[in-house]
Amino acid sequence: MIKLWNAVTGGWIVYALLAAMVVGAFGYTYHLGGKHTAAEWQVKYTTLERNYATAALAEGTRQATANQAAKQAEAIRIAIIAAQSAALQDLQRKLDDEQDNDPTSSTDCINDAGRVRLNKID
Repeated sequence: MIKLWNAVTGGWIVYALLAAMVVGAFGYTYHLGGKHTAAEWQVKYTTLERNYATAALAEGTRQATANQAAKQAEAIRIAIIAAQSAALQDLQRKLDDEQDNDPTSSTDCINDAGRVRLNKID
C-alpha cells in the first residue's frame, strides 16, 4: 500500500510521515515542559502564599502585643494621674478647711497663714 502511495505521490509521503512524527515529538515534549513549568509555578505560588500567611500572622501577633503593652502603659498612667488628682483634691480640701478656720482670711491682705497656704500649692 505504501509502495502504491509512493508511486502516486512521488515519494514525499514517507517524508511527510517522518515530519509529522518529528512535529508530534516536539509537541509532546513542549506539552510536558508546559506541565513542568505549571507545576513549578504552582509550587512557587503555594510557597509565596504560605510565606504571606506566616508574615500576616506574625504582624498580627506583633500588633496585638504592642496594643496590649500600650493598654498596660495607659492603665499605669491613668492610675498615676488618678492618684495625683486625689492628692490635689485632698490638698484642696485641707486648704479650704484651713481657710474656713482662719478668722482673717476674708481681709484684703494676705496674712501669714494665707502665705503658708499659698506656698503649699506647687
